[in-house]
Amino acid sequence: MRQGDFFARIAELLGEGRSFAAARLLATEGSVPQETGAGILIFPDGATEFTIGGGPFEAAVIKDALGLLEGGTLLHKTYEITRASLGMYCCGRAEVLIEAFPQPWELWVFGGGHVGQALVDLASRLGLFRITLIDDRAEFASRQRHPHADRVVLTDRDYREGVGVPGITTCVVIVTRCHETDRTLAARFVGTPSRYVGMIGSETKRRTIVRELVDEGVPASALQKLETPAGLPIGGKSPGEVALSILARVVQAKNSASPDRHFDTVAGAVEEA
Repeated sequence: MRQGDFFARIAELLGEGRSFAAARLLATEGSVPQETGAGILIFPDGATEFTIGGGPFEAAVIKDALGLLEGGTLLHKTYEITRASLGMYCCGRAEVLIEAFPQPWELWVFGGGHVGQALVDLASRLGLFRITLIDDRAEFASRQRHPHADRVVLTDRDYREGVGVPGITTCVVIVTRCHETDRTLAARFVGTPSRYVGMIGSETKRRTIVRELVDEGVPASALQKLETPAGLPIGGKSPGEVALSILARVVQAKNSASPDRHFDTVAGAVEEA
């Protein structure tokens, strides 16, 4: 293994927002399958890239790396490579550093208009999220308009192309120009593992859309996930103020805090539908 290839792959995975762990041999004594500097990449499903020698020793490192991915960032451990400890006839010792790179927090903003633009700009200053801006209009899905987004997606009219499925560390904010599109996206994302789904709109829009989705068969339990009007009630109607209120709620959701909301949530509309 060339160390340059190993670190280049780490950079590539970080750029893709992948979750993985990296383990490297810091020092070795005696009979060890690989030399100091060898490394291995471990993914949440147990798949690996590169190797530190295989066998029971590598299996033990993989197990520790998977545990670290579930909750932790760094593990510095010395492995005794013996028959008694790992069932290996060779005898040695390996000092290993395991570092976890969990899946980053994502903010998906659907709609590149005034509120979407302000939201991307504000969120970029926090450095908490990998930000994706999605719009079906070329002029609103441009790098020039959204220079602070990590990714800008020019999608199709149905907002499917280049979008994908959000994961448990994704917060979805729906602020498109079209109520029908907002409704379609809300129906699509309430059933996903995403941490937060918020949609901009008035009380009238909220009640109408929720009623329509219930009539179309979207489970009321799934609709409890949808928050609309999105954001915390801080007052103000300018794009910047609306974006600030939404971002505050997104950060609150990211940190698993309960919303302090003083207006009806979707739950009320679901009960009335």
